[in-house]
Amino acid sequence: MKTTLHYAIMGLPLLMVGDNLLTMAFSPQQRRVTNVMRTTHRIPGRLPLSEHHHDSSRLSMSSDEESPPSSANTELEGRLERTDLKGATRMLKEGNWDLTRETYRKIFYAVEERTRQENIDASQVNMRALEQEQLQRLMEYPLESPARMEMTDLYQTLQTKNELQVFGACGNSPIGPNKHLPAEGSKIVTPNLLETITGLSMVALTPQPTNSLLLAGVGLALLEGLTSVVTGIDINVLIIATLLFALLDQVLVSGAVFETAIKIVQPNVNQKILRHEAGHFLCAYLLGCPVEGCVLSSWVALKDSRFGGRQNAVSAGTSFFDPELSAQVNGKQPLSRSSIDRYSIIVMGGIAAEASYFGRADGGAGDEMALVQFLSNINPRGGGALTWTPESIKNQARWGALQAVLLLRQYQPSYDALVDALERGGELGDCIYAIE
Repeated sequence: MKTTLHYAIMGLPLLMVGDNLLTMAFSPQQRRVTNVMRTTHRIPGRLPLSEHHHDSSRLSMSSDEESPPSSANTELEGRLERTDLKGATRMLKEGNWDLTRETYRKIFYAVEERTRQENIDASQVNMRALEQEQLQRLMEYPLESPARMEMTDLYQTLQTKNELQVFGACGNSPIGPNKHLPAEGSKIVTPNLLETITGLSMVALTPQPTNSLLLAGVGLALLEGLTSVVTGIDINVLIIATLLFALLDQVLVSGAVFETAIKIVQPNVNQKILRHEAGHFLCAYLLGCPVEGCVLSSWVALKDSRFGGRQNAVSAGTSFFDPELSAQVNGKQPLSRSSIDRYSIIVMGGIAAEASYFGRADGGAGDEMALVQFLSNINPRGGGALTWTPESIKNQARWGALQAVLLLRQYQPSYDALVDALERGGELGDCIYAIE
């Protein structure tokens, strides 16, 4: 299974987890909360785990508030249909709205459409599709994306209006007290400490190479041999035809046919991809990074330029935007340690989710590479941008995995609801409604 981080070069931290992507540095391998689980582990060093207090009050406005007139609702719907995020956000700021599930769907469908329509090539880079030359230009501070800034304002407005209570629950928030990660204190995380706190070994959290390609090759060779014997067709002709078909599959549909065949032979691959992407999605959401979309197959990605389109479609991906990291990478602010930490947790979120549910992670080698490339390319210029050695990079990966595992456990009801929504083919609005 492949997973990728999709950064929009325009805003760099438009992170994405999918297939053939690599914008800031990577290439892949692949309700509402009414009861929140809490962990009480302590990382030796300074501070204990902080308790996160979640307000489970209703998301819609209370009965004593005055709802906007029907004409205002009609105007809001019109703006959303036109993907006028700026106008819709302004209306949401000015009134008290009773947002229904259908309204959530319309709001976040507009988010998907607005970001999808943005015709700036740099904002449509898929982390797995980046060439080495592009990777080397990783830290050149590309321009920010207007659509993603509008999306961020919309998310934060809904958060301020108390419509998104889980969004940013463990990260940056424009309102309320400072939020904390589940494990505060020293950032030194040894393999033994990681296993003690999470119950997961380093082996479980290290993506394992799969033998899917080997098995597929052996099976195909046997099929070609049998076909040659039965039909009398020269086996060399069959081999050439197979290679040609594979080439066309890769060129025309980015390997979607081969991916489908693998999923038929190995049905559990679908569940692994789904839970992996849900891990990235929820970690980004909890840390206050607006999510703009998620795809679980190449066939869907082929129709969406944000995930590579017809040229470089990913096999699976989650696209989200970190406005602070974007500003810092664009040179507007020094690169902070908090931004690096956020990125690390989100990157490791897929591996953490997969290992937690299946006992080990098969996908995520590209995520690890993404983190290594990102940290290795940081130029120390102040703030939290220190020189990263191989050992400190490994420690940061362990720290990110630890936080991701604990976050997913702490918000297990939201994670399960998100998985269910994705499994049913839900759109972005369905997923966010399920989380909340």
